[in-house]
Amino acid sequence: MTQQSTSAVAQRYTNPLQYADGVAHTAPDPFVLEYLGEYWCYSSCADGVQVSRSADLVHWDRLGTCYTEAGRKEYWAPSVILIDGTLYMYVSDMPEDSDNHHEQIMRVATADRPEGPFECVTTLFDGFAIDSQVVRGADGTMYLLYADNQRAGVSLDRPGTSVMIDRLDTPTSRVGNPRPLILPTRDEEIFARNRFGDGRDWHTIEGATLFTHRDQAYITYSGNSFTNETYFVGYAQAALSGDTPLDELDWRKHAGYGTFDPLIHRRGHVEGTGHNSIIKAPNGVDDWIIYHARERIPELSGDETERRQMCIDPIDYMEGELRTVAPTRDPQWAPAKPDVEDMFGGDDRDLHDDGNWRVLSGMATVSGHQLETSLHGVFRAILREERPWNTYLASFWAKASTADAGGRFGFAVAYKDERNHAELVWDAGDRRFRLLGAVDGVHREFASSQREMPYLDPAQWHRWAVTRTFGTCELRVDDMPIIRADIPLDGGAIGLFSQYTSTRFAAMRVTDHADLWGERLADIGRELRIVDGALSFDERGARVWKDRPVRCEREFLPPSAVQSTTGVRYVFDVAFDRADGTLEIMLPNATVTADAEHVGVTGDEGSAMPAAVERTDNPAEARRDRYGRILCTIIIETQGGTTSIRTREVIWTFDNVRTDNERSVAENRLTCTLNGASLTGYCRTSINH
Repeated sequence: MTQQSTSAVAQRYTNPLQYADGVAHTAPDPFVLEYLGEYWCYSSCADGVQVSRSADLVHWDRLGTCYTEAGRKEYWAPSVILIDGTLYMYVSDMPEDSDNHHEQIMRVATADRPEGPFECVTTLFDGFAIDSQVVRGADGTMYLLYADNQRAGVSLDRPGTSVMIDRLDTPTSRVGNPRPLILPTRDEEIFARNRFGDGRDWHTIEGATLFTHRDQAYITYSGNSFTNETYFVGYAQAALSGDTPLDELDWRKHAGYGTFDPLIHRRGHVEGTGHNSIIKAPNGVDDWIIYHARERIPELSGDETERRQMCIDPIDYMEGELRTVAPTRDPQWAPAKPDVEDMFGGDDRDLHDDGNWRVLSGMATVSGHQLETSLHGVFRAILREERPWNTYLASFWAKASTADAGGRFGFAVAYKDERNHAELVWDAGDRRFRLLGAVDGVHREFASSQREMPYLDPAQWHRWAVTRTFGTCELRVDDMPIIRADIPLDGGAIGLFSQYTSTRFAAMRVTDHADLWGERLADIGRELRIVDGALSFDERGARVWKDRPVRCEREFLPPSAVQSTTGVRYVFDVAFDRADGTLEIMLPNATVTADAEHVGVTGDEGSAMPAAVERTDNPAEARRDRYGRILCTIIIETQGGTTSIRTREVIWTFDNVRTDNERSVAENRLTCTLNGASLTGYCRTSINH
């Protein structure tokens, strides 16, 4: 697909990240936002908020200051959210003639472009408040996460700064009913002993970032002082429950079963790790943590010269918890690209004569990295990429100028022919999203959004994310859930759609991806062919039927995965129903075995593997689900001629014995056997670098 980027596309990266001008720029408190297929990083600075831009999260261009105010200094921890065409920045600063950091006041500034300039529109607090993040709940409610001293500042137990949450009734005004989210509980969170000379040890919890995965919500935070070498990233977790608001969830700090178990902490010569944001890789699937760190230089100990630089590393979800290899300093695989990407580069490009698209009807032009459809007629174009497209995650940006007669535009979820197709569309007539289409020539509406959306302006850019998992599709717009519905079509092509509407599309990306958990596990038979035994399904997962072992298999590598930069990742989440329950995963070049106490990997001839490892030194510390079952997550990833197998305790990495294109059909197999164990989750994602 045609791509447009600001820099070279990376296969590997090394922390700290590099800039195009060759300068080792600092980037404290990095907050990263995606806008029209590019990444924008906003970071703290004494003189004003700094902004940088990247196409791939690895190579960055420093653009300079995007926000400053006369008479102010020390611009701390900016965060930005896009709401109906306006970018809102939440950032704290202080008077330039003050040396008291507790005079940091949170401002709201706006811009219509990510590079700014941002202009201050209001002050959000009367007193000290820092480290913002604004998120939306499933119903569109806006929440502000921040840190202040109001809740824990006078605590007799552990006084200090804590993470709070309040609702916003508009992007520039608070409801004014704050609640505590994360409070100090450990000595490792102490900012300074006897900080104010009154005998109290001051604690600090700050830098909160909220995100979700499956049925769990997470908040990462930073503890103690950013000037300390022991500054760390921890996290809290809550189960998402129906319509329960984010500020009413039961948040619990990850405590490592009584031990200090931070997500990111100093390692080797890397220290001061903290204040992160979370962003999706270009493939739209993988979560990456963006954080700052600095090199440990003993002779500069106590020197407050700014040295914090931006770093990135991937996040794994294992046994219901977060894991990461961060902080890294060795070369790592870069964030994955999608299978298909069109940034609509090349002015005057003719889609009718384009090797990537097949235009079925209508007219469109490409200019300024956007595809614009004609107001006259029905535009429908599908990708020429030949694959079934039964499972995928697609994302793109869209906006439209609707006429007096209304307008419809959106995404072709499945197109087989003119008699069998389905489209997700925005319908200007009643301001709803709809899933429309035809089966055997009979046109029908499959589903619609449950409510009108008067706050959504279709004339402004919005990010659509469409997930198809076999017969089910989901739509999220600006990361809010809109529609989940069944479609009675198997396979089909995917593409873009506009009906008598002048629509602009940008940054389209598609990744082959299947994530099965909860009730979606009922589709596991379409991913893993059951060879022996049978599975039953309930709230505990895909369980072996009548206590008989179940053997499943599938093709390990897709036929397209013959290049050194392509591959696939499998995630198996298992719960052991019996004390002697086992899991076995046979790959073309290795076998993984796991039970409640051990995980082992053995290789075929020519592959040297370590011996089996203990899953935990203390069986009482094993991760368990609400039914008391011991959990185990196995992540298998093959790319670039190597295979890695990851568990919570250890990572095995080894060269593939044979190159992908030398494997016979019989050899290219993944076989999974469950005995006294249940599959609670399964995920497959194609990998491109």
